[in-house]
Amino acid sequence: MEKKEVKRKGLPPLVSKFDKNGVVWKRLEKVDHDLLGYLLSCHLVIEHYMDNFLLLNVSQKLSWKAAQLSFSQKVRLLSDDNRFKHPWDFIPAIAELNKLRNRFVHDIDIKLQVEDLKPISASIAKMSENENKNLNDPSDILEQFTFLVCSWFAGYIAGATEK
Repeated sequence: MEKKEVKRKGLPPLVSKFDKNGVVWKRLEKVDHDLLGYLLSCHLVIEHYMDNFLLLNVSQKLSWKAAQLSFSQKVRLLSDDNRFKHPWDFIPAIAELNKLRNRFVHDIDIKLQVEDLKPISASIAKMSENENKNLNDPSDILEQFTFLVCSWFAGYIAGATEK
């Protein structure tokens, strides 16, 4: 089977600055679309699980969907819940993931480095016996964190709905 070469999609340049002499353009040639998309996908999947966890834990009399809470508001709702404390305590790392997502949303040219993910890597070490082995790539860190967090939520949701 022959592999088809995928052409990278381009983006228009950004306005770097402008004055009476004209515009200086900033090209976006090195945006890591794959990593950016993966970070956003991880964020969305974690939010899906948080929504379902919160929905299980609120009164059916409340209009949950009508509240349209932000991601950070949902994280704050979970932050004092003792079910997330020792040894897991991954809620602060979820908040860090949201900060990273917000950085990308407001500046597409940011490069995500392993150092940016240190709070998330530390959370992985608490949640698993992995102790950060083979976690020297941002996408690997995001993958492991997302799977661990979503597994915790999935287990809770499945246990809470069993008859």
